[in-house]
Amino acid sequence: MTYYVNLGGILLYGIKNVEDNSEREITSYDGIGQGFFPVPESRKLRTWTFECEMTEQNRNRLANWTAASKVFTGFEVLLATKDPSRFIFVSNNRNESMSGYLTGYSKKEEYPGIYNVTVKVTEYKAAGVKTTDVPYIKRPGKAPAIPKVVVFDSKTTPYSLIRRTGKDEESSGGGGISGGGGGCGGSGASRSSGFFGFLDGLGEKVNQFYKDSLVIKDRTNGAFKVNPATLNDGQDSSYIIAMDTIKNKEQILKGINSAANTAATIGKAMDNYAKSIPDGAIGGNN
Repeated sequence: MTYYVNLGGILLYGIKNVEDNSEREITSYDGIGQGFFPVPESRKLRTWTFECEMTEQNRNRLANWTAASKVFTGFEVLLATKDPSRFIFVSNNRNESMSGYLTGYSKKEEYPGIYNVTVKVTEYKAAGVKTTDVPYIKRPGKAPAIPKVVVFDSKTTPYSLIRRTGKDEESSGGGGISGGGGGCGGSGASRSSGFFGFLDGLGEKVNQFYKDSLVIKDRTNGAFKVNPATLNDGQDSSYIIAMDTIKNKEQILKGINSAANTAATIGKAMDNYAKSIPDGAIGGNN
């Protein structure tokens, strides 16, 4: 059989055998309760394998003959390029023309200047990029709402709430030493002035020590602001208890409570002494 094979301008001669492969992979999967089933993969690229005899001298007067060394040099050039070559394969029963790559070649020198050569060619297929428009699909559901912005409000701070609660307790007569009755009360006597007024004021001072212990620390610079009223609306701040301040005031508070208890004892003794003086006597109740 006569063959005409041209790969990138290099003519193959002395062809003794041609092998043409076209196949694809079949992957088998084991279905539960159904056994194995096949899944075909994409078709592989076609390949050709040519076995031929090449010589350094054209002793057999072959047509399209080229010295074997020059053919091998041409093969090395094809292997060094990335571009596909024109591949033409013509026989008595087939005629194919396409682009292909020289996959490789091997040679075996049977006799001096006589080589058994195997040439492999792989089909070339251009890779294309397909572009298409993505259809618009309306997003389901409702768009999320923008979160509410919360800013600092000086009227609703813990400090303001504590001050308001303290004022309510003082107006109702409770809290500290000033609330309720006690040994200093007397029989319906007014507590707004005099010695008892002094005790009431002392109780208010004690309660104020607790309230003043609440201070505010500004997160911007870490400085303590003793007066919370100096904070502006929208300013980021955190509330803490100044433990060092409380420890110092505890010493003062103990002294005030001790003085208050002593004053209450003296007031009670003076009240009992006044009651023991008979009516009409000097210094008695007239």
